[in-house]
Amino acid sequence: MPTNNQSDGNHRNGQHASQPVRESAPTADARPHWQIDTRTLFFMGRVVKQLSYPSPDAELLLAAFEEQGWPQYIDDPLPPAKGRHRKRRLRNLIYNFNRRLDFPLIRLCGNGFGTGVGWVAII
Repeated sequence: MPTNNQSDGNHRNGQHASQPVRESAPTADARPHWQIDTRTLFFMGRVVKQLSYPSPDAELLLAAFEEQGWPQYIDDPLPPAKGRHRKRRLRNLIYNFNRRLDFPLIRLCGNGFGTGVGWVAII
């Protein structure tokens, strides 16, 4: 008969329940910076993500954020691609971006409609 282990209920995503992941809106001086020539995303002086190989969709998305000054949300900047579902393409881009961060200080998130993408700082 299985036993009820109290400690299992205190963990979520590998973190103790008393130490939740906190997300916050960025301040004016705490904005990411996308360096296109090295394909590196910086935040608070740290490398958040470095693309080791060309990724046209990710590079276009990050360049759009950089060009607009890193607002909280932007409209989907990806052009239509024949044979690719637009909302699924954006969702997969967000998922893959968040999946392998070098230093997870930010994460991307969809707007819930598949038409835009935002970012949040994780502190």
